[in-house]
Order: sequence, then C-alpha cells, then structure tokens
Amino acid sequence: VATQVSARIIGQNLLSAEVAGTPASEILPDSETLHLLDPLSAEWYALAGRLEYQAGDPVRAVERFRTANIKRPFNRIILQSLGELLISQGRIESGLLLARAGAEQERMFPDGWRWYVTLLSQANPEESLPVFKRVIKLEPLKTRDYLTMMVLRGFTNDQIERALPDESIPWVSYGDYHRELGDEEAAEACYRTATLHALSSSAPSAVVFRKYAAFLVSRQRMAEAVDLLEQGCALLPNDPGLLLLYARYSEVVGLVRQAHDGYQRVLMIRPGHVEARRRLTQLEKEWTTL
Repeated sequence: VATQVSARIIGQNLLSAEVAGTPASEILPDSETLHLLDPLSAEWYALAGRLEYQAGDPVRAVERFRTANIKRPFNRIILQSLGELLISQGRIESGLLLARAGAEQERMFPDGWRWYVTLLSQANPEESLPVFKRVIKLEPLKTRDYLTMMVLRGFTNDQIERALPDESIPWVSYGDYHRELGDEEAAEACYRTATLHALSSSAPSAVVFRKYAAFLVSRQRMAEAVDLLEQGCALLPNDPGLLLLYARYSEVVGLVRQAHDGYQRVLMIRPGHVEARRRLTQLEKEWTTL
C-alpha cells in the first residue's frame, strides 16, 4: 500500500512539476529512498526508470528497469518499457528483442503486440508485416488505426496488403480508405476481396455486404448490388438490416416478387418493423389494383 501511494504521489508531483516548468530531477527520490520504500517492488523500480528517463538520465533509467526485470522477469510492461528505452538510445536490436519478448508474455492479447509493432515498423517495415497481420487479426475493428500507422511510416500499397489478414473486416477498412482517396478501382478490389473472405467465413459480417452494395449503387450498378445482397442474405438469413436493404434495392430494379419476399422475411424477424410493413402493404395494394 505504501508503495502504491508513494508511486501515485510522485507521479502527481512529476506532472505538476512539468506544468510548472520545474525539472523532474528536483522531485525524484534518490536510490536509498526508493530502496527504503519498498526494496521488493518491481513496479516501483519500473516507475523509477520512467522518472529517471524523463529527468534526462537514461543510464540510471536502464539500471532501474533492469532491476525491475530481475524482480519480475516475465512482466510485459517492464520488458517493453526497457526495450523502448534501449531503442531510444540506438540499441535497436536489443530493444526489439525485449519488446518482442514482452508481447510473447501475453500472446493472445493485442496490447503487447500493438506496442511491439509500433516500435518494429519504425526500425524495419518489412519485418513488421507479419506482426501487423497478427495484431489486426486480434483486433480487426482497429484496422483503420493500423492503416494510418503504416501510411505514416511510408508503407507501399503492396506492403499494406501483405499486412492484412485473410478476413473481411480489415479489407473493408482498406477499401474505405481507398474510397476516401478517390481511388474507386482500388476500393472495389478491396471490397471484392472482403466479400470473398466473408463468403468462406464461418462467421461472416453483414458490414461487408452493406459496404460493397453501397459502393455499387454509387456507381449506378444497382442490379449487381441486388445480386450481392442476395448472397449476403443467404449467409445471414436472420439479419433484418441486410434483408431490408435487399428488398429496397430489389424494388428499385423492378424485382417486385423478390422485394415482397424480402419485406416478409424482415417482418418474420421484426414484426413491428414500420418500413417493411408499409412497403409490403403498398406492394400488395398495387398488385390488387393490377
């Protein structure tokens, strides 16, 4: 408890000092004080290492982190903090080895791999590609963040494509990126790849079909959009949003029977769906009139 309280107080003092313009070295406890507070705490030495580094003493910072690592040799944050510090001193290879070792301690969680790939992509973009693929697979909804990182690092389109896993959501994100740049051809290639992955997936996402269909409609290719959504509805027969989109587009291109069936399927899943009920009633009224 004493260690946690002391660490928090020193951290707050450091932030206050930075705001006030006071050198961090003026508020750092010396080695003996740290030792007396808790000689067994790896966390305390790791905190001390961070404070020493911010105070402009990287040599002492490394020694603090080494002590922390000896006390707790398999802690991801300690390993990666030391690795990052070594890299900042130009000891790239040793730093990356430690950063990788830290990520391996929690290999099924993204945090360590995210930290590692951030460091590795600066030092060696080509070697970072399989690591990007791994971490994007762990958190596909953050693909856009990783795409931004790769673009800022100067990765080529070929490198980015090799960094994406064989899953639909990352490729949709890459398609969205190309579309924002105005590269419609590249965007469609990505959406098409995403669709192929979705069609072979055991857990397909409706987002893929919605995004690609919207793209096709924007290109005045409504019939293709209907065909695509029909494939999506076959994979996801209980997705009311996808069924509704399929019914709407079918109605636009004159496929009244398909639209009617689509609205009916929506109502089977969501009996109170207002638009599906209204459109179904309208279609049936038109049939009666004819």
